[in-house]
Amino acid sequence: MSNTADVIIIGAGIVGSSLAAELAKYFKNVVVLERDEIANYASTSNYGMVWLQTRFPGFDTMMARRSQEIYEEKIADGEFDIDIEYEKRGGLTIAFDDRQIEVMKKQCKEKQKGGTPMAVISREDTLRLEPALNPDIAGAIFCAEDARINPLVTTFAFANLARKRGATFVHGAEVVKILMSESGSKVIGVSTTKGDYYAPVVVNAAGVWCRQIGKMVGMDIPVFPNRLQSLVTEPVEKYTISRIVQCAREIEGDDMDPEKAMGFLFEITGEQTEENLPKDPVEDTIFTYVQQSLSGTIVIGTTNEFIGYDIRTTPKALYAMMKPAIKLFPVIRDANIIRTWASVIPFTYDGKPFVGPSGLEGFILACGHGHAIAHAPTAAEQIAQYLTKGTIDPLMAQASISRLKKK
Repeated sequence: MSNTADVIIIGAGIVGSSLAAELAKYFKNVVVLERDEIANYASTSNYGMVWLQTRFPGFDTMMARRSQEIYEEKIADGEFDIDIEYEKRGGLTIAFDDRQIEVMKKQCKEKQKGGTPMAVISREDTLRLEPALNPDIAGAIFCAEDARINPLVTTFAFANLARKRGATFVHGAEVVKILMSESGSKVIGVSTTKGDYYAPVVVNAAGVWCRQIGKMVGMDIPVFPNRLQSLVTEPVEKYTISRIVQCAREIEGDDMDPEKAMGFLFEITGEQTEENLPKDPVEDTIFTYVQQSLSGTIVIGTTNEFIGYDIRTTPKALYAMMKPAIKLFPVIRDANIIRTWASVIPFTYDGKPFVGPSGLEGFILACGHGHAIAHAPTAAEQIAQYLTKGTIDPLMAQASISRLKKK
């Protein structure tokens, strides 16, 4: 293989792989450098949620909507050579008391203004959708447009499509240096553990390691690792959970913020540094998701912890996740746990990724995607448009790293 390329992409997760598939339509020689294997980190360990109800209005929701369209287009056109298990059965957020229902109605009203088709449904309608749920529920938010995919398979589907279009993936190629022109004004390639590669464009799609890559060119990209812990049970054949179901958090005191009850909203002030990241007890970081795989196993998550790159699981966290999961679906109580795992996903202070030109010629950002499954195909489309036409999509402009200077 030649050590020169039109575009080099650092990272072969869902972001890097979908970008490679898109860029390979326009460039003859796209090279993806991955220090391990395709989908080796966050892209294998998330919950495959291409949801709308949990996305913030504006940028977040619009990115997810377009990604849904791209997934559906590629499936309809037969571009994927494997089934990515895309389903649009809607998503449920379950309430157990009237206070949660009250907050849900408030949240639905606000998000409906932005076009998200979500509504509070009754206990009876919720149980018709998911009969295995605890009959003591009070109701739920239901969004019929929420979809899910198999994240691991989807990443490989994009990688296969990229290869079909001529892209090359190099495994075991850890980037150790960004190569610069003599003047230091532009990027010309990268040095890796498998040698040097040269290209006029280098894309930083390194996920939670994008900050380390940025520092190689003197750039501080404030993206931090957010640990998610998860577990999976043995197959449960007697019951079927048809969609991803999440459990609303308990509402404490007078705090009726919908985003805290229906999602996990971080309150962060000060500089965008590791020191200012939340350091809550793990049991206070839980937001429970439950879904059943095609094999019948039940997947449960997750924590939202900021403890660096530690990907060990902890008994305290697993117990804290199991309690609301069993409350949602009592059948889980009798199922054996067969595996636990943890991974880290990117986190940014304002919830937006960093996408597009970096300010350094030839160095492009595609990183910080905390919701990469719901954002990656759209970001790939935007970057391809920029590199081929020089135009900046309005959504990509919102994800520009230049917003840090404005703050």
